[in-house]
Amino acid sequence: VEERLDRLNKALREATKLNDDTHAHWENRCEGAFSSFRVTVVHLRREQEALDSVEDKAGAWRFIVKFCRARPFLHDRCNEVLRILMKSDLWMKAFADDPELTL
Repeated sequence: VEERLDRLNKALREATKLNDDTHAHWENRCEGAFSSFRVTVVHLRREQEALDSVEDKAGAWRFIVKFCRARPFLHDRCNEVLRILMKSDLWMKAFADDPELTL
């Protein structure tokens, strides 16, 4: 679980860096970043405690929302990640507490 959590945090750092990056960097890197993030979330889907321990939930939510809007053709994969994260009260609180976020 620790190794998978490390991979998730690494994928999340790469993804959240793109939130404020240039449009060109976002366009070139967002799908790869989402893919890495998605795989690690799916691998930890039964490890709620590990998912809850992620620090930058707000940054993750901002990335997911931006990605879902930018890539509607990847809707099913976005929904897969959303369904996993929405099972967590801590993840939902982080989403609700950020006034910039709406899906």
